[in-house]
Amino acid sequence: MLQKSPTRATDLLAIEHLSVAFATPRGRLQAVNDVSLTVAPGETLALVGESGCGKSTLGRAIMGIVPPSSGAVKLEGVDLVPLRRSARLPYRRAVQMIFQDPFGSLNPRQRVGDIIADPLRVHRFGDRKAIRARVLELLDLVGLPAAAAARYPHEFSGGQRQRIGIARALAPRPDLIICDEPVSALDVSIQAQILNLLADLRDELGVSYLFISHDLAVVEFLADRVAVMYLGRIVEVAPRGDLFARPAHPYTRALLDAVPRIETRKASPEPRPVQGDVPSPYALPAGCAFQARCPLARERCRGETPALETVATGHAVACFFP
Repeated sequence: MLQKSPTRATDLLAIEHLSVAFATPRGRLQAVNDVSLTVAPGETLALVGESGCGKSTLGRAIMGIVPPSSGAVKLEGVDLVPLRRSARLPYRRAVQMIFQDPFGSLNPRQRVGDIIADPLRVHRFGDRKAIRARVLELLDLVGLPAAAAARYPHEFSGGQRQRIGIARALAPRPDLIICDEPVSALDVSIQAQILNLLADLRDELGVSYLFISHDLAVVEFLADRVAVMYLGRIVEVAPRGDLFARPAHPYTRALLDAVPRIETRKASPEPRPVQGDVPSPYALPAGCAFQARCPLARERCRGETPALETVATGHAVACFFP
């Protein structure tokens, strides 16, 4: 019998000092580096950062798709990392994933009804009649007709395919859904429809989201809290309103400055463009990973790695000079 850790009762998911590394022909690639995060029941935590920063790898490590190098992934206090595949199965029901590519994530040889029914069969939801009823219920929930069950993925538009992916993720009644850039491959008008659907489902079902995105406009609409990632590390975590109004890390500020606006707010300082290129993940700089591009960097930043420390209620930042 697994012993639950002294994690806060409000935490559905607790990631503790999680790292993921890959051995490649070029050397060791540190994709995720000592990440600690929590997600509460019914909460949407957004994970943002540039492409290649490790966001998707973190999501896949939580799912067990890629093995962590170290650290813990705790679901309601139970660490999933050391569990064998058979012991992990009951917990896989509770954590599902919506993938970025709404076509590549669906089996083109299966009918939509079978795609949605697969997790129900795996988790022994019931007999064929119960599974059929659940599939029709899910199609209705995501705004698709019952007739869609008999069709194939190529017969649908991108937005409709993503609705199928959402239905499949919802099928076993998960507590947490990892949304890996779920709207980035869609047209802007379709993005709005999918985001509204996700928000409605969260309110109706009480499901939690770990919402991975590089689009801060999307994050501002959906998230309760935001975690900012740079080169595998979390550099800032804050409630949505605090992060957008008072970003503490220079990298967060640079991301916000890069968001196009029709007019500049009078109270906003002049944008500070980020200089230089992102360092190679195969040869990370000493000290703060952002120091080579940071306009505020000092000598201490080049020799020490800042820890994530609280600067206000619910607001933490990994910076010596926030």
